[in-house]
Amino acid sequence: MLDKDFKKRIEELRIKRGYTKTKVADAIGISVPAYYYFERGTKEPSVDTIKKLAELYSVSTDYLIYGTEKPNNNIDLKKADVLSYDGKPISDEELEIIKAILNRHGINK
Repeated sequence: MLDKDFKKRIEELRIKRGYTKTKVADAIGISVPAYYYFERGTKEPSVDTIKKLAELYSVSTDYLIYGTEKPNNNIDLKKADVLSYDGKPISDEELEIIKAILNRHGINK
């Protein structure tokens, strides 16, 4: 089912987002060892787990499974744990300003 680069794609996405394997496993509701198997390529995730990974990384399931699309690098500001700039948390007021700027430029639809 999965192409040989599936494990590489999920590892690259995890690293790009700055997530640990533990954080990913917790976020998608699986055990840490199960996630390790996926990145090593020794086991394949269920369809449900692939959907959860796609949602977590904001990519399509086609991208994860086949590598046929470019990942969607949009950040869901509603789902972000903590947004910060230069090491300081962004306030709700600053977040609204950022959203307004993004919307004005058609970036965050």
